[in-house]
Amino acid sequence: MNKDKGNSPEKPRREFLKQMALIGLVTGIAPVLWRCNENKETPTNYLGSGEGPYKVWEEMLMALETSPDHLEGRYKKLIAGKDPKAMFDFVRDDIHLMPAKRAEIHGMQTAMKYGTKGALRYGFATPREKAELLHEMYAQAGIKSKVVYEILDIKDIPDEEVPSFFYRPIKRPFAPAIDDATRERWAKELGAYNNNSRNYDLINPDLSASKKLADEVWQTLPDKEKISPLTSSFRWDHYGNGTPTVEFEWDGKTCYAHLFDPKVPFGELKNKAKADLRPAQPAVLNDEKINLSLSFRAGIDPEVETELISGEWFVHELIGNRVGLSFENGLTLEEQMVTSFGDLRTFTPTLSLQGFDLELPFMEERSFIGNPFTLEGKVMDLSGDNPKIDGNGIMEKPDKDLQKTVTKLEIAAIPALFPLVKLEVTPTNAEGEFVEGLSATDFSIVDNGSPVKAIMENNQRTPKVLIMYDISRSMPLEYRDEGMDSFIDTLEKSILTKYPTARLEKWPTDSSLYTWLLRASQTRNDLIIFATDGDNDDTFDPKMEPFFKSGPPAVVLSVKGTSFDSFDIMAETTNGVVLNAQDREETAQMVTSFLEKIVIPPYVFTYYASGNDIPHDVSLTIDDNRLSAQSQYKFAIQVPKDHLLGQNIAGLYLTIKSKTKTVKRLVAGWSEYDKNLPTRQDFLDVRNTIFGGMLISIEGEGPTLSTALCDELKYKLSTRNWGEPLMNGDDEKAIEEFKKGGLHYNSLFIPLMAPLAEGVTENSYTYAAGPRIGILKQQIGIGETHSTLSFDYVPTSDYLSLDPDALKAFKTTIEKTAQLAVLENSYFPKNTLALLKDKQLMDLETAYGLNWFRDNEAVEKDPVFWNQQLRSNYYGNKTTLYTPFTLFDKTASEKAYWQISHDTGELYGILYDGTGGGAKSVETQLKDIDNVVEAYGKILDHMSQGLTGALPIVAMYSKTLVQLYAIASVAIVLMDGTNMDKEIRKALIELANEVAEHIADL
Repeated sequence: MNKDKGNSPEKPRREFLKQMALIGLVTGIAPVLWRCNENKETPTNYLGSGEGPYKVWEEMLMALETSPDHLEGRYKKLIAGKDPKAMFDFVRDDIHLMPAKRAEIHGMQTAMKYGTKGALRYGFATPREKAELLHEMYAQAGIKSKVVYEILDIKDIPDEEVPSFFYRPIKRPFAPAIDDATRERWAKELGAYNNNSRNYDLINPDLSASKKLADEVWQTLPDKEKISPLTSSFRWDHYGNGTPTVEFEWDGKTCYAHLFDPKVPFGELKNKAKADLRPAQPAVLNDEKINLSLSFRAGIDPEVETELISGEWFVHELIGNRVGLSFENGLTLEEQMVTSFGDLRTFTPTLSLQGFDLELPFMEERSFIGNPFTLEGKVMDLSGDNPKIDGNGIMEKPDKDLQKTVTKLEIAAIPALFPLVKLEVTPTNAEGEFVEGLSATDFSIVDNGSPVKAIMENNQRTPKVLIMYDISRSMPLEYRDEGMDSFIDTLEKSILTKYPTARLEKWPTDSSLYTWLLRASQTRNDLIIFATDGDNDDTFDPKMEPFFKSGPPAVVLSVKGTSFDSFDIMAETTNGVVLNAQDREETAQMVTSFLEKIVIPPYVFTYYASGNDIPHDVSLTIDDNRLSAQSQYKFAIQVPKDHLLGQNIAGLYLTIKSKTKTVKRLVAGWSEYDKNLPTRQDFLDVRNTIFGGMLISIEGEGPTLSTALCDELKYKLSTRNWGEPLMNGDDEKAIEEFKKGGLHYNSLFIPLMAPLAEGVTENSYTYAAGPRIGILKQQIGIGETHSTLSFDYVPTSDYLSLDPDALKAFKTTIEKTAQLAVLENSYFPKNTLALLKDKQLMDLETAYGLNWFRDNEAVEKDPVFWNQQLRSNYYGNKTTLYTPFTLFDKTASEKAYWQISHDTGELYGILYDGTGGGAKSVETQLKDIDNVVEAYGKILDHMSQGLTGALPIVAMYSKTLVQLYAIASVAIVLMDGTNMDKEIRKALIELANEVAEHIADL
């Protein structure tokens, strides 16, 4: 594949666009459209525009709006009909009543949950939303109306009557008007019927599996008398506050619409004899917010967690939409054609709001960006005049023509641990003096024929020194606490006197000397200083010697003046030295003298290179190719996946905060509960997840089927701007439009975020009191045998049931939410239901009583899961008000469990990694050397369920702040293979600053 990297990108560019057009865009809509036969006799004549398949998709969208379960379509049709009673019947009888607050009706006068938009999407509305919806319809139909309060007392609506307002099942069949002729024409124009299969029937779901699971969970729950279920309040909000009612004028009379008691006739009040009315206060939209925060931990110091990006939105802004969490690589489409995955190192994190019905400015204003970061966990700060990496700045270029004074170039390419390469550059002038202060864009670097985006670590002689010091109690008093601080201060002063620009880093260590030295050897420092008494509690592994030798030399300071074999091994394997450190001043001078012997180049670039088993030829040029220098290298060490991780990101973590819950998820890599240090496998998991990204869906109750299918069609139609030019042979137009970006979507959201089946019956009512959040995550399998797509239900939904009998409500919620586990089982091979099938379940309280954790060998083999994740659900010797019930495999053969809310009975299955969902893998056999577009294409060949919608190939949408900031970040900090004059660079810095300030103000 490398041999094609120098070719013109035109051919692969066309092939890429054609591939994107074919994958997921020429198949038909979900198979339910071909099966809906209820309205097949109704003649239909839909007329779309443009080219097929876009014309057909447009017609399908028209057809879906005729379905009885498409509430917005009915809303529009009723408004056009101008029949006030028909509109009244629609709002009262076809929209479920929903409590204004959690499990109670209090606040009905003003409280809006998701607004009228949410009422039409989900078919659920608070009392005020019902009134506002009807008022809105009347106003659009030209009927004069307003919302008022009817003052009622408990005799008008007694508590025992209120449940009947909620227990009103509504039949909304999925039955779009599509006759056989239209269906046949669509099939012909699309090429064939869509025969994609699904294991879960969205139209007529079989609920036997969920009921079976619910029964098993209920039977396993211990001491049911200890359950403290949430009590439902059916007290209608009296006390003179009033019931939202619509007053309207019709046929010259003032009429009223009471929307809750179905026995009240159209046009009348609930208590027309009393007729006590008051003006309504303004409606208040739900002010609940969702906060998303992504953080990381690095292999060097995994105890420290650093935030990368965060964003906050009102829930009502998010419902029915998605938030994309992606990592922009700053590459143009053409650059992606010739860039290997293994070369990608620097990313800009983005949280972008996406909605098919949202305006671009609205989405832009509610999107967030973080500072660029490297895979080593180095965060870039672009807020000042000079970019900084982890607080370290680059020297300002003193003269715009400084590069022209260079007469000689020398470079040395030094491979570190794969894939990191350190390139030392020494430019000199005619007098043989170092030329310091050049900018990154004065240079161009090519590795094996491919342009390299390298990071300039420094542009003047800047020694990097790592000082490690043992803090164990065996250290002598003069080298403990304040004594060690004083010694380190002496060292720092000595080094900085000689090298004022030196960068010093300090690590406290324990007595695992070889382990700490191995970690230090994997850094990019020029020198390691290790102060220790020699008291060592680990052993030297000869297989690790190449890793020690690949790093900087170590000066081992014997603080007691004693000799140990371990000291000699540490010095020899790092090409270092052992010094007697009893005299502090003399020791500081000897360390500085050792540092002076190390050749410190004025320029150091670092970059990632793909191909760990092939020779590499590096060429560096300066001043528009006036001078050049070459170097060769090969990665001598093959790094095993269980190798101790050095200076790389070890784990990614997502924290989701809602009004009532804070949920933290391990996105990839190392668990903070793991007592073992991070390994290279953790880093690979992180890297491959960064390549894949995440798509987060936020819903209320869940859209009706026709509404959800409309989302998929709108996604398909959103590609029209480049899809139709491509079909018409206008490649240039297609490429131009494709570069602008597009929305992301995944058709798995249709079943997974669907509303509960039979959530409302004649004797039960179950609903989501909080926002439902589902996360789709891709892990692109670079260097692995599989790529993985996983789904996670985040337990912010707060499902609960309304029932006068609180324990019955608890049990009902278990049964209804068990459907979510069955859905996961239908779409993902790896899920809690499958893993715990036929397993004997045990609850945490019983396990503690039997000393199960103390006596079980499985706990010792995986303490992270059993002692940290699982047991974190238990406090004390009983289930408390704040602790969920937890059921798991008694034999400990499977690491998954059921989590049941302590007060509502909401049931979620939790997998080994702590996520509430499922996962599936596909064989992809991707390598670091595969270029970005080609590798994504391989994944698309294997994953057919909408994965195209979440791959971060392009920015989220056209010309957003996210794109501009990412491009500016890369251009300023990285090598881009082109020269930028000072004015362009200045403009980009200003752009980055302005964008960062704008985002901070949102």
